[in-house]
Amino acid sequence: MAQFSYADEFAAFGEDLMGRVYPQGDYVMKVKTAKAAQTNGGKECFRLNVAFTSGPFKGKEIFEQMTWSPESEGAVKIFVQGLTNLGITQGWIKEAKPSPDQIAARMVGTMVEVSLSEDEYPKGTPVNRVKFKRFISRPGAGQGAESLGLAPDEPAAAAAAADEGEDLVAEDLAVGEDSLWN
Repeated sequence: MAQFSYADEFAAFGEDLMGRVYPQGDYVMKVKTAKAAQTNGGKECFRLNVAFTSGPFKGKEIFEQMTWSPESEGAVKIFVQGLTNLGITQGWIKEAKPSPDQIAARMVGTMVEVSLSEDEYPKGTPVNRVKFKRFISRPGAGQGAESLGLAPDEPAAAAAAADEGEDLVAEDLAVGEDSLWN
């Protein structure tokens, strides 16, 4: 009987065993998994795995957690902007009243433009930070108002902006350069 070897096991995983920090920049990625959960501190969150869709990292995945932190207005704006750029609009949430699990399920398969940056968390451990920049598409729905879940009475300009590939973010949600990781 062959003896178990961690060295052999680690070698089988290659360079990605401890995770990998990918070069900062803009990429098109696909939401592979999304799960509604709670942080260790009891906050509601979504845990996503997003995968590169092309290039040298095609198929490689990055973990991202979006945490609902109502005690911080800036964090709330970043959270809502992230949802919106994943095609989950406030209008759809207010109208459909989905559960967190239903919101997570709607994210799966979404194509989104992201901006990756590099950070350390915990201190000394390199990680990527993901900023969802622009909704591209969702399976089973074309681009535009229907795929974004816009109700017919919501501004047609928002749907037109999405169709033209512009960021769909309400005026009052503009975050600018503010970010949780700066």
